[in-house]
Amino acid sequence: MEDADMVKVPRALLRELVSYLGADDKRGAEYVGGVPIDGQGVWVRSKVHAYAALADAYPAGAALLDRLANHAAGGGGIVAVEDLIAQIREEDFSHASTSNREKQVSNELGAITKRAVRELGGRGRPMSHSRLGGRLHYKMPSEIARWWLEVRG
Repeated sequence: MEDADMVKVPRALLRELVSYLGADDKRGAEYVGGVPIDGQGVWVRSKVHAYAALADAYPAGAALLDRLANHAAGGGGIVAVEDLIAQIREEDFSHASTSNREKQVSNELGAITKRAVRELGGRGRPMSHSRLGGRLHYKMPSEIARWWLEVRG
């Protein structure tokens, strides 16, 4: 037997690798063709479709994700949350004043995420987030956006 080289690997990266490879052949096969999202694991079409179905119960959160998917599918990259909220139709908000819309969207995204983690397993959202210049921004990979729009487009 040859000598094995040892390499230090951060635990978080190891968890991602285990998640990506899957616990068994069936789960591992599911991840083939999946799209990795920073901090959110690997997403596959079936998980995006299931997440979109869960989002139906949360109109403002789903509307934000719809706008983000349209932005990403059109070749857009990172986008400020305020810009997405500004595009959401009035009827998607439940009597939230203009100043509370961001809070409503945040609460609904949190509820969708919590439910998705509980019902679908894995990590929470089909997009990455970052803070630039004090503003929250989201980015959805174009492949994820196409899968999202298959259901909600």
